[in-house]
Amino acid sequence: MPPPTKYNVLLVEDNPGDERLIREGFKSTGADITVMCANSGAEALALLRRERPNLILLDLNLPAVDGREVLHNLKSDKRLRHIPIVVLTSSLLPQDILAAYRNGANCYMEKPLDLPVLFQRIRELFHFWTETAVLPPEE
Repeated sequence: MPPPTKYNVLLVEDNPGDERLIREGFKSTGADITVMCANSGAEALALLRRERPNLILLDLNLPAVDGREVLHNLKSDKRLRHIPIVVLTSSLLPQDILAAYRNGANCYMEKPLDLPVLFQRIRELFHFWTETAVLPPEE
């Protein structure tokens, strides 16, 4: 099956400034990308009942249902577990990194503070998950 030409990304991020910058980073790829945003874990889980993105960027520190719980729920769901999940967070605590990978995160990245670095990382992530990695078909 050929890769899609239009991509849907779910950004789970409660900081409006980070959301705006990450959206700009995806625009910088030049690809046809729709970035859906959920501002809480509960909102992300509700959105995923209706939508199936190609990629999820997940912050850990979210109100109510945090990113750790979202990650666990998504990787436990047969319908959603094959969607690549990149944890994009400010935490570099070893226990957060270990817990994320134990719960099925496909990648763990610190949010860069430098804007050009953030944009470059987003382009690299997008390229890797849409052009390099071969993902399993939907179940």
